[in-house]
Amino acid sequence: MPTGNTVPISLSISGPAAIDSPTGTFTQSTDVIVKGLSAGTATITATVSNSDGATTVGSTSFTVVQPPVVQSISPAQGLIGTPISVTITGSGFSAGTTSVNAGSNLSVSNVSVSSSTQMTATFTPANSSSAGGNQGVTVSVGGGPNSNSMNFFNQVPTHLGYIDESSTPNDGHSSITSGTDINIINVSGTTLASGVCGGYQWITYGLADQSGNQIKNGTVTFNELFSNISPSPDPFGSPVVGPPSSPNLATQVLGDTYAIYDSSPPACPPANKNDSFNQQWTATVGGVVYPLKTVISIARSTNSQGLPTFTSSITTP
Repeated sequence: MPTGNTVPISLSISGPAAIDSPTGTFTQSTDVIVKGLSAGTATITATVSNSDGATTVGSTSFTVVQPPVVQSISPAQGLIGTPISVTITGSGFSAGTTSVNAGSNLSVSNVSVSSSTQMTATFTPANSSSAGGNQGVTVSVGGGPNSNSMNFFNQVPTHLGYIDESSTPNDGHSSITSGTDINIINVSGTTLASGVCGGYQWITYGLADQSGNQIKNGTVTFNELFSNISPSPDPFGSPVVGPPSSPNLATQVLGDTYAIYDSSPPACPPANKNDSFNQQWTATVGGVVYPLKTVISIARSTNSQGLPTFTSSITTP
């Protein structure tokens, strides 16, 4: 065959694949796109016929890989800057050749395939407020095509999760108590004073993300902030973050105590015990500080019998 001549090439394909484009006959410079139809081995055959009647036939076989399928990721959310172990279920997984792929806001490590339908991995969301929200996760096997995408939600701490004004000490929520013969008890259940004229307000809370869901993994450090103080509270009455101030969110919550007591009854102070202030917090994750939006406004006054009374309001913009 003379050099430079172009001869038509006929292609045929057998097995679980098809020629997607182009159709008809081809030349040596034609790009051919083949699509797989199902898993298995396919063979493509080329036939070349010269003008003198001679025929040349060539063929090659290739493997069609079925992409894996992801059905669920559990848990499906985790705190930014904090590793969390997840279980991925689906189909088509293979030990030693399976990769889990995510974007730059979510790193993946410790991939371990236990069966063709289940694997575990460690997800670590980037420690940044801009890294929050849904992150697409796919799975591939042996460098083959990616699976469908499944979302994992990066949680950014934004506000306190739950507060209950009608609870009893140490049940994990909130209470405000005052009287002439009471015990002052902090959030850890320790009695600070017995049979006094005074009162306490204590609260424990969970931490919530930008969508209002509670954050249940990782450790954060809470710092309590005060504003609009009028006048400055007495030293013992200053609110303090109760134990633990750096709770493990999987098993613990934040505690906060505001306690005042003055003397044994009936010598309760008639005045000069009025104050008000706002409480707010920040949550620190791996050295990065995240302001929390929740604000609790506390006001304390003294009634005609000299007893302290409390009012509070909770806002989350």
